Amino acid sequence: MPGGVYLCQVSETMSCGACCGLYNVLDNSRDHLHAILTSRTDMLDRLPRTIDGIDAFSRWAMAHEDLNHPFPDFHHCRFIGLVGENRSRVGCLLHPLADKNQGQDFRGLSHYGTLACRTYFCPTHEALSSPLKHLVKNAAVDWYDYGLMITEHRLLNSFWQQVMQKMPSVQVLNSICVQQNLIRKLMQMKINWPFRNDQNLARIHYFFNDSIYIRPEISYQKLGISPSRWDETLRELGSRFQSTEDLHRAETLLDYWFEQSFVTVNGF
Repeated sequence: MPGGVYLCQVSETMSCGACCGLYNVLDNSRDHLHAILTSRTDMLDRLPRTIDGIDAFSRWAMAHEDLNHPFPDFHHCRFIGLVGENRSRVGCLLHPLADKNQGQDFRGLSHYGTLACRTYFCPTHEALSSPLKHLVKNAAVDWYDYGLMITEHRLLNSFWQQVMQKMPSVQVLNSICVQQNLIRKLMQMKINWPFRNDQNLARIHYFFNDSIYIRPEISYQKLGISPSRWDETLRELGSRFQSTEDLHRAETLLDYWFEQSFVTVNGF
């Protein structure tokens, strides 16, 4: 495993389905995604775990789900659902460890097949430091915000560079509480950053190395100003600015959330 830290199925409530195109749907809010995953899991549970049964499930999914995906070249796998004893995280319904599969590996019936699903690791495994990977794992509340954040290695790295520059002391730098507060603030921004044209579209992260979908640069020249000190973070959040006032409000919000992480832990 590249990078030495496992990031896929982390705990009973924490897992990532981003590489399966989980968030590449028209409405990728938490409630809507949970409803889709619940419906899939319920349907497959009612069918026999045979090739014919899985084929019937595939036809059902195609007939009942919206097949229009914002990033057409980013495959959204219909076989991702809810797994675990309490259905508390996302996972592959065709995996040999999934409920009712009795150790059989049905992933060969998926779009990419068994080999790709078994051997692929997202760029985050090598692009993030081990401490940052562990920090995201420990800061996330559940599968939804964990999956949205863990593949965002550019956003995480750029944000953490700002953290390292702004940390007021070694004591605070070594505070796990402060660090987790900062990552949780970043997760909140990722989920609902106000300076976007389309929240659902901006949440989707195409992180594969072929660069088919790249987040555009912010047009500072058009705004008539120099690049922001938060430039890469703003870009990776999917920001769009119509005026310098909007940009300054975004910078102020980032500064405020950053400072509040220290206030929360220090109590002032």
